[in-house]
Amino acid sequence: MLNILIKPTMMTLMLFCIFQFSPELKAAGTKERDIKAVFLFNFTKFITWPESAFNSIDGLFNICILGKNPFGESLSKLLKNEVVGKYPVILKELDQIEQAASCHILYVSGSKKRDLEDIFIFVREKPILTVSDIRKFVQKGGMVGFFKQKRKIRFYIAPQSMREVELVPNSNLLRVAKVVER
Repeated sequence: MLNILIKPTMMTLMLFCIFQFSPELKAAGTKERDIKAVFLFNFTKFITWPESAFNSIDGLFNICILGKNPFGESLSKLLKNEVVGKYPVILKELDQIEQAASCHILYVSGSKKRDLEDIFIFVREKPILTVSDIRKFVQKGGMVGFFKQKRKIRFYIAPQSMREVELVPNSNLLRVAKVVER
């Protein structure tokens, strides 16, 4: 498994800053899509992927968007020159779920809401973290679902769904999420 080693005190500080006090949406210059982009990348710091997820020939950590890109340029700018473990991070924009086989994180855009059943069937046994802001995404079979609460971005997480495909969420991540048991 790919483990990202972070000292406990540093991890606590990162979680404190990233998750507990995410900027309010009304903050000057802060857009909801920018906050979600930061969350999306930071999930890489608190989830462990199995080694089998890195057996692809490209040697990359692939963050994919299925459907219309809701992040504009914010996610691609954020990911520039980033690495997860020893793997350079790239952003892929996909039209069809069949293109997602090499993804490590798959953000499902609202434009693919009607295709959720097919998406969940495709990723069912693959170590791909599924994330979206589609309403009730986690309850329908996704792993992480964004929502707004008191003008802040929060997220639901389904740890059992993650463990079924050998993704291991860090206990600190589970503490700041709203856990959904299915």
